[in-house]
Amino acid sequence: MSKGNIASYIDMEDLEKTNHRIILKNETSGTEFLNYEEIKILEFGLKSLLLEMPPNQCGENHQLDLYIMRAPVKHSIKKFSDAKREKDSLQVIGKVKRITRPDNKKENWIVSIDLTQFDGYGWNKIIEMYIRKQIEINKLK
Repeated sequence: MSKGNIASYIDMEDLEKTNHRIILKNETSGTEFLNYEEIKILEFGLKSLLLEMPPNQCGENHQLDLYIMRAPVKHSIKKFSDAKREKDSLQVIGKVKRITRPDNKKENWIVSIDLTQFDGYGWNKIIEMYIRKQIEINKLK
């Protein structure tokens, strides 16, 4: 098979990374964490999130207000409410269910969050986006 034939089977849109960024406001402690580059989404659940984030941003049973924004983030985020300006941003509220803290105190924490308030339509739209992308990736195998 020639190189031209292989290229005809690949749609570059299938290879684009689906990506979101998160900032948070810890309602329990009254603090904000706006450095979205340092929070990684590990898993979306039907009503939950699993995040990797720098240590000491929250505690178990803390209430978090989160903005989920599609990457790349186009506006400067200097305060929590700035995320409203991002196209397709979604605000969700959740409670920290569990935190996995590594032995090394400088390593990131894994934080499990149960969502308590969110726009179901917007949330499902994000989940469906990742499901569609995974289906397209599976087709390439």
